Parts: sequence; structure tokens; C-alpha cells
Amino acid sequence: MAKTPYFLVAKVDLSANSTGTIAIRTDSNETLYLYEIAFQSTGDFEIFDWEDSRGNSFTNADSSNPIKSDLVPLRQTSLDTYIKLPEPIVIEPASVHSISVKDTSGAANTVRFFAIGVRELK
Repeated sequence: MAKTPYFLVAKVDLSANSTGTIAIRTDSNETLYLYEIAFQSTGDFEIFDWEDSRGNSFTNADSSNPIKSDLVPLRQTSLDTYIKLPEPIVIEPASVHSISVKDTSGAANTVRFFAIGVRELK
């Protein structure tokens, strides 16, 4: 089982006031361990769900009580605004993590997700 540092990037393009999903997929022979995460966007947004394809939830946020982008340290021009996790988020083999987001800027918006971690291949 080879382990290597891994930089993960994913994004979703949203039209004004629409919702979308940032999807993180793993192959059947890989596991990802995410230790630090960051978001960047071109406008305001909300996170209203984060779950994996096995039904595990990574937030209690929902559409009536979302995580607003002003609560999340957004990566701008520096790399010092990562969220350091107390335990890694583990993305199991052959699974999908879905981060559900909604634009609240009233204009087209791109929400980017970036993570630093380890990729384990079997």
C-alpha cells in the first residue's frame, strides 16, 4: 500500500441563487485522507450538506441552517487560511463525497474546494 502526499481540487459552477454539488470521487483502489481543507469562491455561498455515498454526514447543516461563506475562512491570495481538521476526513475506496452548496450572491459563482492530505493506493 503506497502512500503519497495528495492535493485535491474540485469545483462547482453555480448560476445566480442556484444549488450545486462539489463531488469528490475515489477509485476502488484508493483511499484519501484529508487533513486540511479550504474554499474559494467568486461570490457568497452556503454549504447545506456534506455526506458520503455510504450515508455518513460530515455536518449538521441543512438548508434552513447552512454554513454561510462568511463563517468559512476563504482562501484568497495567501495559503494561510486552511481549516486544519482535528482528525482527517477519510474518503473510502469507490465512494463519493458530496458537498452541497448554494449561491447567495445573486450572480454566477464558482465555488472551489481544495484539500491537502494523503492518497493511499492498494
